[in-house]
Amino acid sequence: MILTLLNIADYLPALGILDRSHIYCGKMPDKKEKCICVYNLSGSREKRETIGGDQNSSYRVKPVSLLVHWDKSSERTEIAADKLYEAVGNIKNADMEGKRVLFARLLTDSPVDVGTDENDIYEMVIEAEFYYERKERKENEV
Repeated sequence: MILTLLNIADYLPALGILDRSHIYCGKMPDKKEKCICVYNLSGSREKRETIGGDQNSSYRVKPVSLLVHWDKSSERTEIAADKLYEAVGNIKNADMEGKRVLFARLLTDSPVDVGTDENDIYEMVIEAEFYYERKERKENEV
């Protein structure tokens, strides 16, 4: 079973920053203030090689980009993005709809400022890789 953008979006409210109604995946159709969107991280990556082939790998990696679309204050946007950055960096052994995420690896030293959108709303991006178990967890497994 793969870890999807929707699995990650559904988990993010547990981090205590926003409720699910302000978290999107793939696109932001109405661009509300104070929202987060989860995207597949673009760009090519080197394929991970496992001795004996992929069937012998115990984990997979989901690279994502988290867009923090906040408000017209650069400072408030930076604070919100940093809070999410820290929370994502602290993910360990999380259950995301039956998939065990071992940890999230942040790919930059801090959230990246990407400026403002057409409505002067500040945005920042967090790039991360989610490392998760290949097998799906059963409800009675701890």
